[in-house]
Amino acid sequence: MSSQFGPQGLACAFKGSFPLPVITSVFVVLLVGGNLAGVEPGLSRIGARPEAGRSDAVVVSNAALAHTAQLLPGAAVASSAGEHCKAALQRLGALLQQEQAQTGDVVRLNVYLRHSQDRAAVDRVLADWSAGNPPAVSYVATPLPGGALVALDAVFISRASPRSTQLPIRRGGTTPGRADVCVGPPGDWTFVSGQAAAGDLRTATRDTLAGLLKTIDGIGMSREHVVAIKCFLQPMKDHESVNDEIARAFAPALAPPVSHVEWIAGSRPIEIELVAWAPSGETSLHAKQPRIEFHTPAWLKPSPVFSRVATIRGNQLIYLSSLHADKPGDGAEQARSLFSQLQSVTAASGSSMQDLAKATYYVSSDAASRALNDLRPSQYHPERPPAASKAMVSDVGAVDRHLVLDMIAAPANQPR
Repeated sequence: MSSQFGPQGLACAFKGSFPLPVITSVFVVLLVGGNLAGVEPGLSRIGARPEAGRSDAVVVSNAALAHTAQLLPGAAVASSAGEHCKAALQRLGALLQQEQAQTGDVVRLNVYLRHSQDRAAVDRVLADWSAGNPPAVSYVATPLPGGALVALDAVFISRASPRSTQLPIRRGGTTPGRADVCVGPPGDWTFVSGQAAAGDLRTATRDTLAGLLKTIDGIGMSREHVVAIKCFLQPMKDHESVNDEIARAFAPALAPPVSHVEWIAGSRPIEIELVAWAPSGETSLHAKQPRIEFHTPAWLKPSPVFSRVATIRGNQLIYLSSLHADKPGDGAEQARSLFSQLQSVTAASGSSMQDLAKATYYVSSDAASRALNDLRPSQYHPERPPAASKAMVSDVGAVDRHLVLDMIAAPANQPR
């Protein structure tokens, strides 16, 4: 393996690969921890495509999972997408080294492209970087801060943090008051669907965060348990205003890692979703509990096509690469192709359409959006739809496609 990714060359060697689409929206995940300190983490790749630098899905179990902030290439980088990707991967390599992890410990990469036409160049870089151990990869296209052509964030196995801690560990370094990475111990994960309050960008950010924190408070968690935040905002040039409000909401502690995608906003300038680690874990040890539990706070309206909160129990998660239609077509054709692939990949990875926890949908046309809305009710059980965020974007990150799906699933429900 070449050392082109910097002194973390060994920490940046991964095997495998898979194709995926990109999806974005503000998003929260919660991990409910059990004390699994004596169990070694496990990772397996489904449908690895080393030549593309990604796997169709990655199954991870018994692991302390680190979530990073959105990593940009920095200012002094050549102007090609490939070089920007390498620079962002160097930053990831430093975080891997900090957490005593290697490239093969990366479970998922979320890749943010300025132009979807650059995806092939980024695939080539990821194929080299992953060295035959590819993670699940999701793509979406979005304007990025500082003229960046590529950015990324990652979920990976941390081997440095205590596995029996009762709170996530946030580590900073790049920006005062903000974490570069946050590690949740092994346990259960809760995903909170995106929420969006009214007002100008700062006001909407404050009020949306208040709603999300109220949501997790209602299921026994607090801001200390939040592991990662994803924002869908408009416009990207004002992302620092959003970061400031997030830092204020979590002060004096470090704010969790944050990623941004620019969406085409309707009446709301921002949507936010969260990831957090939950305490105690007694409930995660009951063998007869369902793999996924769904919850709708009393103050939020229920929906037949998405759940407000979904918790994966049993300490095993399945991260899929993003999915898009196998060929260009109208909105209905693309939606049908996407769900057909979803059925195949979930089955191959030991899950099912009844065991989906968190979806992100990116759409770039009204026709694709309508087709997705029309098809979703027939794909999910009305009492068990995944938590979800849906974002209208200018480009979904796949050429000639207008719809992509990002999914996190659990193993098919069975006694534990």
